[in-house]
Amino acid sequence: MKNAQTLLKSYLTNKWTIISALSIITLFIVVSNLFINRSFVNKIRQISDEELGKRLCLVGSKIAESIEYDIILENIPSSFEFYLPSDLTFLNSHLETEQKEANLQALFIVDRQFHTVVAFPAVYQHGERVTHLTGDSLYFRKALQDSILSSKLYEVSGNYFKTAYAPLKNDIGTVIGVVIVEASAKHFNTIRGFQNYMNWGLTITFSLFFLAIVFIYWIVTQFTQLQISAQRNQRLASMGQMAATVAHEIRNPLGIIKSTAEVIKARHKKNNIADDLIDFIPAEVDRLNRLITDFLTFARDRELKLVKADFIATVYSVVKELQHDFTSAAIQIEINSEFNELIVTHDSDGIKQILINLAQNAAQAMENTGIITVSINVISSWSKRFVQVEISDTGPGIIEPEKIFEPFFTTKTNGSGLGLAVTQQIIVKHGGKISASNKPGGGAVFQILIPV
Repeated sequence: MKNAQTLLKSYLTNKWTIISALSIITLFIVVSNLFINRSFVNKIRQISDEELGKRLCLVGSKIAESIEYDIILENIPSSFEFYLPSDLTFLNSHLETEQKEANLQALFIVDRQFHTVVAFPAVYQHGERVTHLTGDSLYFRKALQDSILSSKLYEVSGNYFKTAYAPLKNDIGTVIGVVIVEASAKHFNTIRGFQNYMNWGLTITFSLFFLAIVFIYWIVTQFTQLQISAQRNQRLASMGQMAATVAHEIRNPLGIIKSTAEVIKARHKKNNIADDLIDFIPAEVDRLNRLITDFLTFARDRELKLVKADFIATVYSVVKELQHDFTSAAIQIEINSEFNELIVTHDSDGIKQILINLAQNAAQAMENTGIITVSINVISSWSKRFVQVEISDTGPGIIEPEKIFEPFFTTKTNGSGLGLAVTQQIIVKHGGKISASNKPGGGAVFQILIPV
């Protein structure tokens, strides 16, 4: 079972193998469907063609036999008058009836030289040469040799037609003309429509398969990214636990070091001994304590106390505190908002920690000289409303914005690389997101979105 899971995991992570396999399967299905559809349609066309040919031959033969021999002259005069004037009316009526009963497109009786004896509909007059028969002259001449046969299916103006030829004999059995019956193969248009529907169906099927491949590719990509993220989070969790353990073990010695340094400093002061090196020890201990605090904050992943409260009041209280902290530096911090009150579910301590962290980073980037601007707006996206907080500065900007929220990534010589990771952690717990970019005119800007 474990081996099967390992194998499945291996296949799932290798997205190109999956996409290639699906592409081959899709191509095989499409080609197979195309071949089957064409074979099926061609088979239907062939069977229908044969059946229509047989029916037309039978109709033509029946019409030829139904013409009474005693009204046909044994000798054909040059004027093509097969019938006496009194007989022509009878034959016209007889053939018109046959045409309607057999549902024929056209019915002709033609002599051996392609001249019309009678035609329904009357597209050709008595004695007029039937010009379109020249293309079927082979069938016509075989009919003159006492053969009953049909032509191949042909298309005229988008419609299919088929013609049958039956010999017309006199009373002594001599072939003196040909009965030509022509039918419109309307059901072939239906077959063509059916083929078009099948082609459309094939196109839709192919499109669906293509979309399925794209969707599966997206799923596999997301799965791969989730796996990478899960592995990274697992490593970070292990590192965090280790850091928390180490931090607890280090804090006690740091406390002792700081206390000892303060005792030594007090003794030196009492004995009027000046030693600037002693002053560095408490400062460095405090810096290590701040690093340890960052490690513990990130490792503990504390739960937030999300309550509905005035978000504007929370931000203003932080800005006021920061303005007081930046009094000694040449840093101005401004706030822009058109709202006097904005009720948002948030953790006030978490928001304060975020704003203080971002403001302190901005101050360090600007080397304690510049302007920090905090802007608050409400935006809508996909029928949802978000409070948008932008913290911008006039510093040099961010070197690698895409990596800035990764744990332990820092461009500072004495930074832990956890401040922005903790910031993102808090924002995500609010159901929001944070992004970083550089302003066109210079400086960094952090954008925070929190659901209202």
